[in-house]
Parts: sequence; C-alpha cells; structure tokens
Amino acid sequence: DEFAQWDARKKYDIEVKDVTEAPKGCICGPILRGMAKPTDCKLFRKACNPMHPIGACMVSKEGTCNIAHRYSR
Repeated sequence: DEFAQWDARKKYDIEVKDVTEAPKGCICGPILRGMAKPTDCKLFRKACNPMHPIGACMVSKEGTCNIAHRYSR
C-alpha cells in the first residue's frame, strides 16, 4: 500500500469498530429517508439536542433534527 507508512491504524495498532446501528431510540435513518419527522423521535428535544446530540441528524448544523430544533416550536 502506497500510504501505509502514514496509516495510524497500522502504526499505532488502533482497533476501529464499525458502527452499523443507530443509538438506542434514535430514528435518524427513517428521518433521512423522509419516512419520519424529527418530532416523531422520542429523544428529540429531550435527551437529543444540539448540546447533547445522539444521532447524526442532530450532530451537524445542517442535520434535519438540528435544523428542526433551531427553527421550529
């Protein structure tokens, strides 16, 4: 591999776990597919908010849940 000498995973023997499932209770998948709204999520504005995001939809300022949290009542 051409860039192996700069691969931190190899150099420092780092194990990276693949994340295949959303955190418990998070419905970002259906929200991103247009099958649910942020307000359908039980975590929205409670456990999940911009200061303590749980799913990808709240992490990014461009995320669906983050936008809904900032601009809807």
